[in-house]
Amino acid sequence: MSERIPFEPKQIICYQGAPMDNVYVLESGSVEVIYNDPESGPPTANDLTQSGQLLAEITEVGTLVGEMGAFNQQTRTATLRAGANGATLEPIPLGETELSNAVRTRPSLGIRLARVFALRLRSNNRLARGFLEVTYQ
Repeated sequence: MSERIPFEPKQIICYQGAPMDNVYVLESGSVEVIYNDPESGPPTANDLTQSGQLLAEITEVGTLVGEMGAFNQQTRTATLRAGANGATLEPIPLGETELSNAVRTRPSLGIRLARVFALRLRSNNRLARGFLEVTYQ
C-alpha cells in the first residue's frame, strides 16, 4: 500500500494533458474533476476558475479518481483538484507492471476499476443518446 497524500482545499492534484503516472483512491475529502478546452493549450490554475467546466465532484471514500487513461497510458483527460475541504488520496503507480501487480495483490482494485469504467461508459452512452435525439429532431 502506498503512502497517502493530503491535499489542501482547492489544491491541484494533477493537470489535464499531463502524463499519466498514478490513479488515486479517495481516502477522505472530495475531488473536483475539471475540464478545459484542449484547443486553449495546457490549463493553468487561473484557467480553472475562469474557463474550466466542473464535470464532477467525487465524494465517496474508496472511489478511484484519475483512472481514465490507466490502461492505455495516455495523458490526463481532465484536471483533478481537491474539494473545498481538501482531500487525502492513495496513489497507485500506473506502469503496466505496477498496475498489474496492484490488481493481482488487491483484487478489489480490479473490481473497482471495472465498475468505474462501466459507470463512465453508461454515462457516456446516455450523453450520446441525448446528443443523437437533439441532432435528429
